[in-house]
Amino acid sequence: MIKSALDQYNILCSLDLARGYMIIVVIMNTDPYIIIRARNLLHLLSIGVPASQALEVLNGKICDVIDVGFKRNGLCSKFGIKKAMADLTATQIFLLGEVVAAIGGSSLGLNIFRKIVEDCIVHKVPPAYHIKNFKMRKQVMKDLEAMRL
Repeated sequence: MIKSALDQYNILCSLDLARGYMIIVVIMNTDPYIIIRARNLLHLLSIGVPASQALEVLNGKICDVIDVGFKRNGLCSKFGIKKAMADLTATQIFLLGEVVAAIGGSSLGLNIFRKIVEDCIVHKVPPAYHIKNFKMRKQVMKDLEAMRL
């Protein structure tokens, strides 16, 4: 599945599961940005994101990976806000041990996601506070747009 997806972009790969590495070969006239996307794909695969979701990075979605370190009871399982955070930011969120990854279509959603995670880890602010705050802002923006019409 990964090989066929990379072949569409003129990227050849060979996967050696026994040794745990992957070799990627590109030709000279390959788009340089697709090489960066392929690197992001490999990073997502290496931390345990399912291949079907990680392949969306090749199709133009953006990803963000945050190393949160050890968090007792997990980041979102402790607060139970994974679905709410995914709906608010329009991203797919993956909690993988000491790493939190998000794949989404807009950089605004990923910036909100990063702010929530960093404030939760660094400043000990519960993520539910941010989610409530951003939902209120979203509603105010909708109301303002409705008034302009």
